[in-house]
Amino acid sequence: MCQDNRIDAEESQETEDSLSLDAMLLSRAYLYTLFHKLLGMKPTVALIKCAASSATADALDQYEILDDSLDTLFEELRKETSNDSSADQLLRAIESEYGRFFVGPGDLPAVPFESPYITGLPSVFQPSTLVVRRLYRKGGYQMRRLKHVPDDHISSLCQLMAELSVRARSALHGQEMEEVLSNLAIQRETIENHLLPWVPQYAEQASNSEQGFFYPIWIETLDRFCKADCAVAAEAEEWVREHVYQADRVAMLAPASFEKMEAELRNLAGMRSMGLDDVELVHVT
Repeated sequence: MCQDNRIDAEESQETEDSLSLDAMLLSRAYLYTLFHKLLGMKPTVALIKCAASSATADALDQYEILDDSLDTLFEELRKETSNDSSADQLLRAIESEYGRFFVGPGDLPAVPFESPYITGLPSVFQPSTLVVRRLYRKGGYQMRRLKHVPDDHISSLCQLMAELSVRARSALHGQEMEEVLSNLAIQRETIENHLLPWVPQYAEQASNSEQGFFYPIWIETLDRFCKADCAVAAEAEEWVREHVYQADRVAMLAPASFEKMEAELRNLAGMRSMGLDDVELVHVT
């Protein structure tokens, strides 16, 4: 009887741990998709509303990075998008800010490509860009406009993290633990080698520019999220590695509480606007 109770307790803990991993993968898929869209395409009212939604707040809170500045921003965005007139005014202001931060003309306040931060040189399409291209291929992706747009745009890197999180979650549901581990390993490589080395400086430049109220705080939030996600992802990878040959003990059934976030992720993933084609990854075999 004692042994049966011990086995039941272990199985209960395995289920709890796997559901925690499932929730983490869902939240990070949502947040990386949000950053992919925010930093990669011309803003829309729908995207602004999504950025300030309860789903975003819940996902950020899971990583313990929801603070007063974000709460204040969310309240202001919700207020301004509550009627068509103020929503149009807000959209025009954010569109103008998007142009300054991602389009030009003139020098951008904070360059959204990895290579200038890594090499100290202002040009793009450097050798480090090809390293990112190989990383995408390892994950099964490439730039939609390959060789026309630098591969190391922050939006593209965020999309890779989002896509791999979705794939890892699907593999977890199918108890394909080796596939989960493979996807998590590429994500760790992306965070450690292609986000953390330059996103802090990117966020600092955006914050110091004093040229906007919207994008600097989101770029700073991305920086904080990447730092928190690095630690969480390492723990997740270690847990999966310990269970890679115990798939039969990883009971997976997504609870109903995930349905709202899953719906929000589908809605967010379907949003498109000008500029997204330039930074978008496509799956390749």
